Amino acid sequence: KAQGQAQGRAQGQAEGKTVTLITMISKKIKKGKDVNTIADELEEDVEVVERICEAAKDCAPNYDVETIYNKLKKMVACL
Repeated sequence: KAQGQAQGRAQGQAEGKTVTLITMISKKIKKGKDVNTIADELEEDVEVVERICEAAKDCAPNYDVETIYNKLKKMVACL
């Protein structure tokens, strides 16, 4: 039971980090910043930022975080 709780907690923390990253990237996309600039400013890998930008592109101009997160999960599941 404790192991399951630890796994659930770790998964929740990872999801929270991803949602926060999507939120920050979306704000920077709205400001017209490119992938390399965003990656540099957030100190994230360009590949991570590219993947989130790819998932977000169809969500413009509102960039709904939940929609982007779900699209990102589907994209990662296909890899």
